Amino acid sequence: MNPPHRPSDTFPSEPDAGLSEAPTAAAPQQRGLAGWLLAARRPEVSLRVLLAATMLTCAIFLANAFVVPGSAYAIQDDARQFLAWTARLTDIPALKGDLIADYWHSVTPRVLRAFYGVLAMAGIPPLVLARLIPVALLLASAFFAFRAAMVLTRERALAALVVAATVMALLVHEDSIFTSTARAFSPPLFLMFLDGLLRDKRWQVVLALGVLAAVYPTTALVGLTMLGFATLRLRQWPPFDTNPRALATVVIATLAVAAPILTLPGEVQRWEPVITIADALTMPNLGTPGGRSSIVPLEGTYPFLCSARVGILPEIVPCWATRWATPLNALLLLPLLILGVGAARRAWRGEPRSPDIIYFWAMIAGAMWWAVATIFAFKLHLPARYPQRVLSILEWMAIGQMIGMWLDQRFASEGVSGKVRAAAVTLLALFAISFASPTPGMRRPMEPQVMDWLRAAPSAVKVGGLSSDLDFVPAITGRATHVTVEHAIPYHLTYFREIDRRLVATVEAFTSPEGAVLADFIEAERLDVLLVDRAFIERSDIPDDYAGVVPAAVAESEARLAAAPSALQRKAKACAIIEGEAVWLLDAKCLAARAPAA
Repeated sequence: MNPPHRPSDTFPSEPDAGLSEAPTAAAPQQRGLAGWLLAARRPEVSLRVLLAATMLTCAIFLANAFVVPGSAYAIQDDARQFLAWTARLTDIPALKGDLIADYWHSVTPRVLRAFYGVLAMAGIPPLVLARLIPVALLLASAFFAFRAAMVLTRERALAALVVAATVMALLVHEDSIFTSTARAFSPPLFLMFLDGLLRDKRWQVVLALGVLAAVYPTTALVGLTMLGFATLRLRQWPPFDTNPRALATVVIATLAVAAPILTLPGEVQRWEPVITIADALTMPNLGTPGGRSSIVPLEGTYPFLCSARVGILPEIVPCWATRWATPLNALLLLPLLILGVGAARRAWRGEPRSPDIIYFWAMIAGAMWWAVATIFAFKLHLPARYPQRVLSILEWMAIGQMIGMWLDQRFASEGVSGKVRAAAVTLLALFAISFASPTPGMRRPMEPQVMDWLRAAPSAVKVGGLSSDLDFVPAITGRATHVTVEHAIPYHLTYFREIDRRLVATVEAFTSPEGAVLADFIEAERLDVLLVDRAFIERSDIPDDYAGVVPAAVAESEARLAAAPSALQRKAKACAIIEGEAVWLLDAKCLAARAPAA
């Protein structure tokens, strides 16, 4: 951080600069769109508009989460994994000794586990809380995005509104916040840190970094490195700020980040060893574009540029969706590069430090940690999480900053051309569409009545099967699940080897024509009920997502099914508990019953 007595090196130092005073530039009174945009040049108006738009998004999300038909069974995509253990908070006997629940409990940060636990004791069930958390996080993100944008735009409120709205357009369509998992807290906490860094609010910086380290350490480490860069003094000796207050901030922030990070490895170590990138590229789950946790782009090349888990580029355009993802994602980063490198060059020449230099710091800090995490992958979590969580926000800040400054300058002039009005209308329409169409990534099981049956079943019931609906069972019903594709995450081999074994055994047993093979499997795994897709029972269709994890087993099983129906298919009708339109619930003990000896 930079001491306030050296203005040539600092950002605007007023703690609330620009939030209480309107721009001093006079502008003619206008009506309609131009008049509204001129009114938005007052900070309090712009902030209210942004928060109102964000509340609209929250209302739409809450309606889909609580009101629309089927919402009782809705759960966010990633929450199916990370909340697989939470039934333990309200039903003590549930999931006792369950592999899936044990693993996802251990990889959930202690602070987040405590948060869910305390509110569960207060009467808020985990799945209800998971639908409420995004509201608070979205509003916090909007608030801190606007405050940071006010500094970046030199207190031009209209431009700041464009910047913050651009960031929020990203966040309401990138599902992180809606997961209510650890990564949901990364955007608002990083924006809180950024606001504190730009405004020299040291305790805000320390608080944001400390909480980030406790819930999402990768973003905290990049932020801490940016804080370190803020103390550097170019072309001077010593090359860092010697002001005691600045040094104390860095030391305290370092301790705040280090303390929770040092406690992380304890519970996770039981699941090691951790795979390497070389290992990952040989695994179907990771090394093929169609794998469940693929790290390679569509063309199947090395993933270090474009990959949601390994690549350094923010993955706005999905790397698995198009061969143009790499150049398109690089192009979106261009405004950030222009602003950041430009600010760094001016600072090197001895000019007053511009707020835009935070873009340069973020690039360097993100790249440094990405390189370290790549070398030690995957021991330091996923390499992409270091640069992407930070640069994805800042690249849209930079895009919004360029657009917003251009628009603000045009509306500050005496006359506003038709082209500028058209650009403003287009931008407002895009923002309106963005805020009115959040994409939280909610998922629903195909057969809700099966979920109801499982919720009412005894806590000790164990569920197996061959269906994508199994992915919902742990989090929604709180019942132990033998194995699911959704939970087949391969980074810790002690966990994944057992999951992989179970998947292969399931596919082989369910497709075997021998009744004894099916019975042996059910008895060995101690299964009580099975969820099986109707399409498998009637047409021998193995769910597509299984091929993304155990492709060899699926291929062999499809060949067996082509020759003869399986024992499960033959006995399913007689052992059905529920015959749903998409999924059947079967009595496992009925299926395992052996024919009496002659």
